[in-house]
Amino acid sequence: MASSELLQQIQAGKRLKKAQTNDRSAPAVDGAKAGGGGAGPRLGGGGGGGGGIPASRAPSGGAGPPQLGGLFAGGMPKLKPAGHHNLGTQRHIVKFAS
Repeated sequence: MASSELLQQIQAGKRLKKAQTNDRSAPAVDGAKAGGGGAGPRLGGGGGGGGGIPASRAPSGGAGPPQLGGLFAGGMPKLKPAGHHNLGTQRHIVKFAS
């Protein structure tokens, strides 16, 4: 089969539909969704924004702590106080007689 015959068979075949590309890699600046999440990071707690979950599909159980995917499943870690470097550790100095 000659290359021109092969080309004719390919061109006579069924045409493909144009694909519609939906590129979501860039942040959506304009056209923000209604009921979106709150502000930036907060320190010290407080509530977040709307979250966009309808009330009929929202998890029940009141105002419990946010679910973090099991990050603190064993409880919140206890942090050491700032500025106290020697808490809990005592150093014994042993002097040798010479």
